[in-house]
Amino acid sequence: MQKILCTVAEAASMLNCSTSKIYKLINRGNLPYAKNGKVILLHIDDINAYARSAASNYKSPCIN
Repeated sequence: MQKILCTVAEAASMLNCSTSKIYKLINRGNLPYAKNGKVILLHIDDINAYARSAASNYKSPCIN
């Protein structure tokens, strides 16, 4: 059985960023979430969609 929800720490690991960055994305409305008591859970598909969106917006520096 594949996992469909993950914690903030797991999402940070998946996106190779800090947990504070994940909290900022949540607070800005960039990552939807659910709460189970005090635990914030994120759907794997939402994390993957954010990663694809961020990658498509990436502009590589000019190399001369």
